[in-house]
Amino acid sequence: MDNIKIAAIILIFPILLSAGIFTIPYVSDYSSNIITELAVLQSGRWLWGHIISALAFGWAIIVAHYITQYLYYSEQNSLGTLSLFLTVTGGILMAAGLGADGIGPVATVNGGAQASVFFEGSGMIITIIFMVGIILFGLGLIFQIIGLGRTGVIPDIFVFV
Repeated sequence: MDNIKIAAIILIFPILLSAGIFTIPYVSDYSSNIITELAVLQSGRWLWGHIISALAFGWAIIVAHYITQYLYYSEQNSLGTLSLFLTVTGGILMAAGLGADGIGPVATVNGGAQASVFFEGSGMIITIIFMVGIILFGLGLIFQIIGLGRTGVIPDIFVFV
């Protein structure tokens, strides 16, 4: 596959993620069940925003694969393997968290209860999934950037910034 196609594949991730994030209704304070409840009542935007964002993290796994292949062929095997594991694991957790956070409240409202029932019932579970997911995903990206810096694709100044 040529570099233009790989660049296009990589560029899809931030575009999808941005589209998903900007589709989700704005919530100024997630600790306020009333504000969150109002956002969930826009169920189409709430649900589709979370689904699109989850798809972005699924797509990020494909992107990580292509970057890992490049690192492998550039003799950065250990960084490539470690970054792929971290990015895939983090991406899966982020997609799962987004799916639960998107579908759960909408299903609760459609079942006749308030969305706050879902948020209170899930407790810290979804928050922990998001935190672990973003930490692993972020570490995977950092290792990919270091590996790409060692191959010369990314200038050293950007690797350390």
